[in-house]
Amino acid sequence: MTETPHNDTPFKNTHPLVAARILGLSFILGATTLLFFVTNRVVGRNSAILGSALFAALGTTQFLSGFATYDPMALFLLVLSVYLVIGRKNAHITLAGAATLTVIAPTILALANAAKYATALWDPVVIGLVACASVLDGRTWRHGRAQAVRFTAVLTCVLGIGLAIGKRKYIQGILYTTVNRSSSQVGMGQSPLLVLEKAWTWIGVVVVIATMGMLSLLVSRSRSNVLLIIGALFMFATVAAPLNQARIGTIVSLQKHVVFGAWFGCILAGYGLDRLLRYKALVGAGALGLLTVLSAYYTHQVLQSRFHFERPSGWAE
Repeated sequence: MTETPHNDTPFKNTHPLVAARILGLSFILGATTLLFFVTNRVVGRNSAILGSALFAALGTTQFLSGFATYDPMALFLLVLSVYLVIGRKNAHITLAGAATLTVIAPTILALANAAKYATALWDPVVIGLVACASVLDGRTWRHGRAQAVRFTAVLTCVLGIGLAIGKRKYIQGILYTTVNRSSSQVGMGQSPLLVLEKAWTWIGVVVVIATMGMLSLLVSRSRSNVLLIIGALFMFATVAAPLNQARIGTIVSLQKHVVFGAWFGCILAGYGLDRLLRYKALVGAGALGLLTVLSAYYTHQVLQSRFHFERPSGWAE
């Protein structure tokens, strides 16, 4: 009698899934790296170390890094555009730098919007950072506004081309999934307080420490007006997703959406932690503490959310 070969059918399609998850993890690692560079450019190296450690330790970051979805790619493209806008000192002075700021960066932002429509929620933040970048490099607000106008024009043009290609299907998709969700859709009709409560469990620590960083900017004697505006933009970006989902009344995908704002919030949070620790010797210890203690704290939440998804009312079994 010949031996029947083992049936390995359940495992033959796992390799593409694993590869997709590794790619998603790579995008999250790239976003964390860009967080370090942007924070270092805006508020300093110690703040960059602490902010990056906080972002890496967050449960929402861990949650997204293990999924084979388009969200990590969209996050990376969004923050790459932020890095090209404000993460490089005096980058806009050269011709190549100006082209990067006014052509490449808005094109990348448009690609982020195409990958995930909800990233358009942070487009105004990026445009505001364009205006601030010039002032941060010693230019005038008039120059910054002109840069922001050019950036917006290119962004609008690229998005317009995309909509022209996709035509009615793209427009209907944007309206149905992001802008004007029907109350009859699955997961809608949730209480705004419930949405904010769920968001708090994911990024409450970022909101608290980022607020502390914003207050530190307000009371600092050495801060400039442009840093206050940048801080306000980061603070708005942090809470934009929870407020928007509270407005439309849904917790669907909330644990994924909040990570986009948390990236911005961790810049302010890194500055707040730096002001709190003050001494360089404590910065390394603080970063290590965030990576170990906070990561361990969020592990249970991440595993529970990954394997036991909460079903909103009306969700089909």
